[in-house]
Amino acid sequence: MLRYAQATQTRALPHIQALSVERDGAFLGLDTATRRNLELTETLRGQPAPTLCSLLDTCITSMGARFLRHALHHPLRNPAIPTARLAAIETLLDDGGRTLRVVRQALRGFADIERIAGRIALFSARPRDLSSLRDSLHRLAELREPLHDAPAQLLVELATPSAVLDLLTRSILPEPSALIRDGGVIANGFDADLDELRALNDNCGSFLVDLEARERERSGIANLKVEYNRVHGFYIEITNANAAKVPEDYRRRQTLKNAERYITPELKAFEDKALSAQDRALAREKMLYEGVLTALQADLPQLQRIARAVAHTDLLACFADIALARNYCRPLFSEEPGLLIEGGRHPVVEGELTGGESFIANDTKLGDGRRLLLITGPNMGGKSTYMRQTALIALMAHIGSFVPATRVVLGPLDQIFTRIGASDDLASGRSTFMVEMTESAAILHHATERSLVLMDEVGRGTSTFDGMALAFAICRHLVEKNRALTLFATHYFELTLLANEYADLANVHLDAVEHGERIVFLHAVEEGPANQSYGIQVAALAGIPGSVLKAARRQLREFEQRASVNPLQPDLFASPLPNYPEPLEAEPHPAMLKLAAIDPNELTPKQALDALYELKALSK
Repeated sequence: MLRYAQATQTRALPHIQALSVERDGAFLGLDTATRRNLELTETLRGQPAPTLCSLLDTCITSMGARFLRHALHHPLRNPAIPTARLAAIETLLDDGGRTLRVVRQALRGFADIERIAGRIALFSARPRDLSSLRDSLHRLAELREPLHDAPAQLLVELATPSAVLDLLTRSILPEPSALIRDGGVIANGFDADLDELRALNDNCGSFLVDLEARERERSGIANLKVEYNRVHGFYIEITNANAAKVPEDYRRRQTLKNAERYITPELKAFEDKALSAQDRALAREKMLYEGVLTALQADLPQLQRIARAVAHTDLLACFADIALARNYCRPLFSEEPGLLIEGGRHPVVEGELTGGESFIANDTKLGDGRRLLLITGPNMGGKSTYMRQTALIALMAHIGSFVPATRVVLGPLDQIFTRIGASDDLASGRSTFMVEMTESAAILHHATERSLVLMDEVGRGTSTFDGMALAFAICRHLVEKNRALTLFATHYFELTLLANEYADLANVHLDAVEHGERIVFLHAVEEGPANQSYGIQVAALAGIPGSVLKAARRQLREFEQRASVNPLQPDLFASPLPNYPEPLEAEPHPAMLKLAAIDPNELTPKQALDALYELKALSK
């Protein structure tokens, strides 16, 4: 990889000082499915927002934003560094956020030092990169001042590099040109030879004014002009009306419609000197600029350390800003196994609420004696939100961020697994159910007692009894073998009976209430199993036609009646028993059928009147 980089850049890579090894054991395990399902930096639809990253990213600098994205995908397993970050965030918030505001204001002047250092190493840095670097180094003292309680190492890395700052201040103009080829980059006083060439070029204007005055007096031509353009250089322009007064030493350079342009030996000598001075000044400036880049090579390690320190400071300030704005709390780490969340909220869902809506906070308690929560309840009731918020709170704590809850205590965690959602992988030849089983297999093989596992609707991709059998078996395996901290959401209410077999398994549910034809989701997690899924009511909310909903309700009643007659019947769609009573349902009145079929928006006044008479007749 290094040889490839050297070949493509056609030079050495002095800014690559060492290689660091990242070991899996240092980070909280997140497989590809978990990263996708938790929507850390990309939604399930592939959009950059709303995600956890888009919510948390209030970073001022590009370096801080990159550090945040890296941290989200590399939560630290050892709580030492997250604990240090949490302490630093608390320090920023101790005085009501005053220190935080000062730090974030100081960060606003910082350029991307990390990227600029890389460009300096490759000699591709532009003049404004160097001026931005100089201005950023000037602001280090302003950033250091409010961080007197920060870790000592952070303050050391934020120390101003006086030699680098002095070089950039002396060598680069306050506002240099965008490109070195245009000149106007190297500061006056940095190089005597360049100053001399520039003086010659700058004095050009006064020389031309003096020459024009002398030639007007000598020739007697009042409107004689001495000018310059890039194509023809310097020239003396005289109108045709004054052609007879042209001195003998003038030599024609260009003929125009109403005038002639001339050159004199004196003007030609000055032109040669002035134009060569300009070219030599540009060449000298380019050489000096490359010399500045060469001199900065030795300071690249120090610039990289400063970049990391600024990015770290920006990340901490970002976390503190979010915690203050959204009322997050500091999580605690414990040696005792388990997970306790009081008043937990889903950070992204809460952030998307508008119009005065409030998020319904819920508690989560897992640990010894309560290893698996079997979650039942209606579709749209909030089961997936509840599961994801638990994982996101744990992940945020392990990157050193405050979390959306009133109290959080985390025992040791090694991995987070998720089996959420339904999607196929047609390019690899995998059906939706195959994807579901592949992700479930990975969890069953790798989850440990210290893993956090989210399982949502396992078994729904196949037939009812196959799916239910798999859900039973997987749930038993998680409780008996893996012993992981598990949230297991299902619509198979039969699984709730497992609470009678396992003391470590507890039933919880999210409830809803019906008001006539409407359903209201309460989003509150309660102990015990749910009694129904409200699937038909949710279908109504989605806009399923009324006739389809009516047929579904009729079919549901038929299934329930069959189950009450023969609970062990192996096939819900088998023919009824010989003496099976037909479902009792009154036939709707013809007038009601006719009324249901009328669309008022499609009727003319005459048709509406006819329909009214017809309904009147049917009602009798």
